[in-house]
Amino acid sequence: MKLVLIVAVAGLLSSPFAASAARHKHAHHKTRAHRARTRARPTVAPARAHDATYLAKDELELSPTLMRKLQSNLIDGGYLRGTIDGRLTARTRRALVGFQREYHLAPTGRLDRATADALLGTEVIGAYMATRD
Repeated sequence: MKLVLIVAVAGLLSSPFAASAARHKHAHHKTRAHRARTRARPTVAPARAHDATYLAKDELELSPTLMRKLQSNLIDGGYLRGTIDGRLTARTRRALVGFQREYHLAPTGRLDRATADALLGTEVIGAYMATRD
């Protein structure tokens, strides 16, 4: 009885089905690794010209350097995912809404003075505004 069972198991292991299953498992492993490599993105996008966006009257227009710092702080807080590009895009505005809701600010998605102060600090924004005037 044991000999028959051993022969039957050995026959299954050497069957074309077993080889196919082994190839499938190996191919699936490569696919997962490939997906992981293609998902990896750089944390900072190359610098580009500042977008010409429509800003509200009370909205601040930060330099690309300060905008990168703001986006970095939004990423650290878990409000923004993806690359840091230094631009006030729709993705950044959605992250601002999430931040504003949590910190009990008006959830407008606009980069107003209160939001910029909360994300970058009053001193940083004050110094930036003083250099712009």
